[in-house]
Amino acid sequence: MEYLIDSKNMKEIDKQTIEKVGIPSLVLMERAALSVVTAIEDQYGKGQRVLCICGTGNNGADGIAVARILQERGEKSAIYIPKESEHSTEEWKIQLAIAESLKIPIFRKSPNWDEYTILVDAIFGIGLSREITGIYRDVIEWMNRFHTKVVAVDIPSGICSCTGGVLGCAVRADLTVTFGLQKIGLVKFPGAWYAGKVRLENPGFPREVIELWKTDVYTYTKEDLRKIPLRVRDGNKGTFGKVAVIAGTKNMAGAAYFSAMAAYRMGVGLVQICTCEENRSILQMRIPEAVLSTYTEDTVEVQVRQVMEWADVIVAGPGIGQSETAKRIVSCVLNYAAEHREKSVVLDADGLNLFAKLEYPLEKLQGNLIFTPHLGEFSRLSGWSVAELKTDLEQKVREYVKKYHVCLVCKDVRTMVASQQEEGVYINLSGCSGMGTAGSGDVLTGIIAGMLAMGLGRKQAAELGVYFHGLAGEKGAEKVGDYALCASEILEGIVKVWNM
Repeated sequence: MEYLIDSKNMKEIDKQTIEKVGIPSLVLMERAALSVVTAIEDQYGKGQRVLCICGTGNNGADGIAVARILQERGEKSAIYIPKESEHSTEEWKIQLAIAESLKIPIFRKSPNWDEYTILVDAIFGIGLSREITGIYRDVIEWMNRFHTKVVAVDIPSGICSCTGGVLGCAVRADLTVTFGLQKIGLVKFPGAWYAGKVRLENPGFPREVIELWKTDVYTYTKEDLRKIPLRVRDGNKGTFGKVAVIAGTKNMAGAAYFSAMAAYRMGVGLVQICTCEENRSILQMRIPEAVLSTYTEDTVEVQVRQVMEWADVIVAGPGIGQSETAKRIVSCVLNYAAEHREKSVVLDADGLNLFAKLEYPLEKLQGNLIFTPHLGEFSRLSGWSVAELKTDLEQKVREYVKKYHVCLVCKDVRTMVASQQEEGVYINLSGCSGMGTAGSGDVLTGIIAGMLAMGLGRKQAAELGVYFHGLAGEKGAEKVGDYALCASEILEGIVKVWNM
């Protein structure tokens, strides 16, 4: 697990490391600069010609130190200071004096950019909160037009470390070397796009200090896959859980297939699909492993309830449409969930759209529901426009789960998971652009159901399910690429994740 932090908490980590632990600021600065130099050499090799564009704060001081270390290693480097200030930090003054003593080239006017193969962005750090104007805006716009590699120190200048928003303009980096803990602004978009590849380094912040300032925003790494329970060797199909997939209307059998097959790929012992009679033949051919239960308009409530009684975990909504029959299905599922708190229900797609229309009594929501909306569906559920959601999705997710008794999986380029029952917001970093394809969300519901069938708690099952789904998408894209990725390859990717 990696914690995601904002500028306020990162400054406190920096302050306590210097003032309470006693590690001098210049020591941290030297180690930070060295990590940037190492990252440049690892990513681009030696023999580069590097221009460090430096502001007058400690981020700029880092950049000056980078130029010095590079020169000491025999590399060609120079410093460009677009604008000096009487408010420059003491560390900046010391670093500049050292650079001048060592006769490192220092430009106060625009240099010949064509001489350099790498630009180091050390203009502004994580503390920037105002819109960039004047000479710095001109310099950043020129950097973005110039066709060379850009390495950002801690965060691309112009990106808000708290929201990922652009403060007027921002540097478009190919590589960002950030320090201490991952910054939220490097994870959220558009900040993540401006950051390019992110490399996390610790220049010397003690573990004890970092522990004190962990936030309740976090993400997962491959180490977290160890949280998935081990598969018992003496189990059987009953041991490994029973999942009901209530999905698919006429001509929408694919939604039921992808959810059910994903559940099986996650190790579920038995999956029963409850769908309309028209889907019988195609599903029997595509997924003969599944138990099949079909309904007609006259029998829908009876069939749906029987399937739910049989199951340990329930998936409802994918591809069921918006008909009166579909409304009856969703009402039946919600009422059953209210009566059976011990059973988890994953409500997705059409099920969510119908929930938004039903005006279901909120007091009946018992915390066993997991909602998995994309932004459009979340807009219909919450009443906020998509534009409003995009301004600060994390805050909107927090507000929604505070009001409603559900676990929320808000699907976006950075999917977020939150729950009223547990603190914290999970932000997912796995996945690829190819996963924006039909059926991908249906696979996710099956994966989450599989995690629930293993006995994981609802929020953790949702978090690990989202992370696992992203890894499966990445594995699928390794085979066919982002453009050609389909839900079928994501299913194949599940197998590859298990075998990593």
